[in-house]
Amino acid sequence: MRSTRPSPSGTTTSTISFGVSGPATGTVLSVIVGRPSCVLPRGDGGNRGRGWPRRYALRDDGTGVKILAMGDTVEQILHGANLARYASGVEAVVSCGDLPFEYLEYVVTFSGAPLYYVRGNHDPEEPKAPEGCVPLDGRVVDIGGVVLAGLSGSRWYSGGPNQYTERAMRRRGRALSARVALGRLRGKKAPDVFVTHSPPLGLGDREDVAHTGFETFLGLIDRHDPPLWLHGHVHLYGPEAWEARETRRGSTRVVNVYGHRILEVPGGVGVDSGPPRRKDE
Repeated sequence: MRSTRPSPSGTTTSTISFGVSGPATGTVLSVIVGRPSCVLPRGDGGNRGRGWPRRYALRDDGTGVKILAMGDTVEQILHGANLARYASGVEAVVSCGDLPFEYLEYVVTFSGAPLYYVRGNHDPEEPKAPEGCVPLDGRVVDIGGVVLAGLSGSRWYSGGPNQYTERAMRRRGRALSARVALGRLRGKKAPDVFVTHSPPLGLGDREDVAHTGFETFLGLIDRHDPPLWLHGHVHLYGPEAWEARETRRGSTRVVNVYGHRILEVPGGVGVDSGPPRRKDE
């Protein structure tokens, strides 16, 4: 809910309230201190997203990036005064989808960090977009030496927004791989982190059609060998929730960020195994 009220100076301020879940299910994985200093993040074709706030900046010294990853539910621990406390030292926010766009605007405003997002099956389709946030769907973005690549959507099950058949997602995955390959030919490194809404097939997904993962994503893992894959979509509850958060395929750590996770991704961790491989190699 959005409401407005006059400030003491006579200007109008806007307040947004959200429904929040509790108790919070996320866990802080590292101590957060300090503030980043730097230059604007390099992007894909210079894209900063609609309404990009220029005050948000990242260091670009290759030392890594502290990421707040979130998805699927607005948590009380990431609302109000808690958000500023948790976001202290966070240099980028990543949304794996199914969060209200007004909430993403709230987070990017009060966290002091740029926000990159993919869309979930409960998000509206383009052209509607959260102001000040950077779309990651089908794009490759370098943030302070850590390379992100993203794909929106879930498996098709009802014909709603951002739903794809395996065949459609395969086409989208090939297009993203082509973009990665073009970057490699230009001397850029492979992605460190893939960001999706749905999980890869058999890696933290479920048996019902709506929550079945994509086989296409397994191919992306095998081809690009990213150290980290972040997704949402599958809601986690109960005492087994923590154990169900992480799976692996080869050297790739697959993490369900339902609620939120805070992760530090070292710069330069992406695999650089030479020129991109041909399909028949």
